Amino acid sequence: MTIYKGYRHSAGVGAQLVMKDDDILDPGPSQEVWNRSPDGFNWGYAGSGPAQLALGLLYDVVRDRDTAVSFHQAFKRAFVATWGEEWEISSDTIKAWLEEQETTQEAAPVWQQPAEQILRSAERLVEAASVPQSATDRDWRGFLLRETAILLRRVMALRGRIFRSGGTSDEEHP
Repeated sequence: MTIYKGYRHSAGVGAQLVMKDDDILDPGPSQEVWNRSPDGFNWGYAGSGPAQLALGLLYDVVRDRDTAVSFHQAFKRAFVATWGEEWEISSDTIKAWLEEQETTQEAAPVWQQPAEQILRSAERLVEAASVPQSATDRDWRGFLLRETAILLRRVMALRGRIFRSGGTSDEEHP
């Protein structure tokens, strides 16, 4: 079990120190997944620094990009945004929380998910649609495939507009 701890320094301005057992948790690996905050980690509010910390903690614990990205906003709201000057959380607590979330499917909205994840989901639907079935099943699967393609195009266009405008779709600044 790993213990993560945070301590405010420099009056809470800029990146804050996060410990992983007796070492420092580097924001670099999580920033390579998704650079939410070039300044690094922070906590105690619902901004980009806390989003980076949520992503960093999840990624460090599970080492799965898709899981970390899908659940980091919910983890930020549940934990990171509520922390004060000092905090502590274990990898076991994070894993237990993730297991609970995965059973309730509280993932990030599709427009916040990486394009690769969206495309993999669409590919799985295409594979399912290509399995020969009865005529009724083929008609239904064809309909689902067409609707999925339309939805995917709309999501990708929305993502493009959001990121080109420098804005966000998350009502509480990510």
